[in-house]
Amino acid sequence: MATSTISNLYKQHIKNLSASEMEELINLIQSDLSQKIKTGRRWEEIAGAASYPLAGEDAQQWVSEARREGDLGRQQSQVYR
Repeated sequence: MATSTISNLYKQHIKNLSASEMEELINLIQSDLSQKIKTGRRWEEIAGAASYPLAGEDAQQWVSEARREGDLGRQQSQVYR
């Protein structure tokens, strides 16, 4: 919905509502919005859905390699200091 449409809607319909009616409208919008922006699935719903290994690499191998690379990077940065 374009901003001008929202602005027109507000000016023509909402601006003239009483405070209690505006509050009721806000509560309705807030309730509707919270339903629309709920986060995705719970982890329990998708656990085990991907085949192993997902990226073609064993998780422990990936962690070990990431640690080796991190150690190497730290060692090289100490040499250049």
